[in-house]
Amino acid sequence: MDYDNYYSSYQQPDRQNLLGYGWRPLHRHFDAQYFWQLAMQDPWALAQKALDVCSDIANAVGCNEFSPLANLLNLFSENTRYEIDEFWNSVTPPPTTPFKTRFPPKPQFSNR
Repeated sequence: MDYDNYYSSYQQPDRQNLLGYGWRPLHRHFDAQYFWQLAMQDPWALAQKALDVCSDIANAVGCNEFSPLANLLNLFSENTRYEIDEFWNSVTPPPTTPFKTRFPPKPQFSNR
């Protein structure tokens, strides 16, 4: 059996990919104006989040029970990545979505 001919049916170079359709990955870019607005509205919450992520990174790198190489590898662990992403998502504006939703946003009701 010729494997080149078998897999050639799966390769379609003229097929559009997601980027060709206009989809962009949901990256959050740093916006200084948004960060400044956060810092002015609630500086204590921002300081708490910054100290929390610094504490998590220091905890990942500074374990005395493990070797320095294990501590370095722990810096790239899923838990550390989650903590850094949580901080990054809190200090950057939400990304724009490429798709429009079918449902309108729910109305906000105030309890008066």
